[in-house]
Amino acid sequence: MALEFVTDRESLDTYPEHVNKAGEVYAACMAEGLNLCPVHGDADGLRGDSIIIKPAFTFTDSELDELVDKLAAGIDSVSWGSDS
Repeated sequence: MALEFVTDRESLDTYPEHVNKAGEVYAACMAEGLNLCPVHGDADGLRGDSIIIKPAFTFTDSELDELVDKLAAGIDSVSWGSDS
């Protein structure tokens, strides 16, 4: 599973190459105790930000709830204003 971060949900425009939203979300999630896989530059080699989520195949419902809670907290702590 993965989440892609874009500047606009309709046009799917990516953040400029100097903005690393994947890294920001990764750092915020690590502060919550959640280790994910950030990917920067996946759109064209320079732009594009995604987070890969790779839980174990044996994860439980309560572990899924914990993952979603920590991911939401990490995403909520990142500034999503204009970063041009």
